[in-house]
Amino acid sequence: MQDTRINILQFIIGLFTFLLGSIIYVLHRVYQTTYYDISFGIFYMHCGNYVPDFIHPFSFILLTCSFISNSLINIIMISSGWLIFDLLMEFGQKHAESIIIFIFKYFEMNPFHNILINYFSNGRYDPFDMIAISLGSLLGFLIAYLTKI
Repeated sequence: MQDTRINILQFIIGLFTFLLGSIIYVLHRVYQTTYYDISFGIFYMHCGNYVPDFIHPFSFILLTCSFISNSLINIIMISSGWLIFDLLMEFGQKHAESIIIFIFKYFEMNPFHNILINYFSNGRYDPFDMIAISLGSLLGFLIAYLTKI
């Protein structure tokens, strides 16, 4: 029988980092797509654009793991799933025109149609985002493994 308890530590870490990432995203991203733009010092000015890309897979790995049995195989599958999803979304920005045509053709009735179109239309591919996503996924995996119950 599988353990059905929620891992509170993973949930709290995941939720806290998700909220922190959301605040950073809203405060720092380009003003055309969010509300306000500020800087948090020299370090943040150089790395701040990549913090949301790091936090997204990190927080969602922990949030997902908090509700699912923390066997090593589950942690690997969850971490790999979020890594692949985020990398594909970022890589899709490099080929936005093709992706947008695909979305129009096959996802017209999808409720996320406009969100996806906006994401790929306004997004900008950055290889450093790929690194941030990979590092966030790796750290998410490690924290999930170290805090498993």
